[in-house]
Amino acid sequence: MPEEAWEDDGSPDPSNQEYGDWHEVDGRELDLLLAWETRELRRLDGESPSHEDFEERASELVSDPDETGWDATQLSELLDFGIVSCVAALNFVGVPTTSSCRGHFGSRVGRDIPYVRFVGDNIDEVTWDLIRGAAQAANCQLAGCGDGLIEIIGSSCADLLTFARSVREARPS
Repeated sequence: MPEEAWEDDGSPDPSNQEYGDWHEVDGRELDLLLAWETRELRRLDGESPSHEDFEERASELVSDPDETGWDATQLSELLDFGIVSCVAALNFVGVPTTSSCRGHFGSRVGRDIPYVRFVGDNIDEVTWDLIRGAAQAANCQLAGCGDGLIEIIGSSCADLLTFARSVREARPS
């Protein structure tokens, strides 16, 4: 993690993740991430008796390229499990993301709820309609956070996964 990603008290800044130059996500890559994250979220939900246990298990989880058939290190090793598909879905429709967080229940770092922040400038009307419709279908909120940035906020990782699925279904190509 780059030095500037750490706050003065030594804790990681959850809004400063390494996004790199992977803003181009194709449909096949998004489909693989959706399948992987859906499967793993269901497994972790079933195996985790508490929020703390889920957080511990989710923190250790990254995609295995052998399972997906794609080198997912570009996304899932840089981003929190639980929001990877949402980040990929936004990038798939040409909306660059800038930061995200799974929501770290009970942690002093970050928030308890998951969000993905994206650049709201220059989004065409058709894409805005798609994003608004997918957010509504997933019971997610959209909120402005200054400097042309927008957040999609879910009450759970499952909500953001539903958002990602809705985006993909709306853009099958």
